[in-house]
Amino acid sequence: MSGDCCAVPQQPAGAASDRCPTDGALGVAVNFATVAAQVRGPLPEPQDFRACRSRDCEVVYFGSRGTLFRAADLWVAPGFKEGGSDLVCYCFRLTRGDLADDLRTRGESTLFAWIKDRVAAGGCACEVRNPSGHCCLADVRKEIAGLAPVAPGELETSRPEGAP
Repeated sequence: MSGDCCAVPQQPAGAASDRCPTDGALGVAVNFATVAAQVRGPLPEPQDFRACRSRDCEVVYFGSRGTLFRAADLWVAPGFKEGGSDLVCYCFRLTRGDLADDLRTRGESTLFAWIKDRVAAGGCACEVRNPSGHCCLADVRKEIAGLAPVAPGELETSRPEGAP
């Protein structure tokens, strides 16, 4: 996809339009391409978009021209929303269960390095596959750190073909 999938769109923060119109939380800038790839139905009008990362807020994306998208409007409900997807890495389809299984069976995470190698090789498309529009590596690292006490069988696994 693009040269740097981990680049964050630059938009000044702090204006009223930067805040979710539903819960008032400061939104995270996302590229129009991310929103266009995630939304089912007709493409939204081009505009600056932000993602509301509040877990309990129904709004996922809100635009500078008043456009709102909720989880039901998207192909996949984002993992950062209540009841959202179990996916942590959207490019390589890795779930929380895959990360837990990796830790359980190997005693350490090998999937973080596996993802990182594929990102470095240009094999990701985070800006369109990940609803956040950003690289998943920080989220994967956070999930791994929180998974140490997970009991066997607690999370679903669906390891992609070619993963260690």
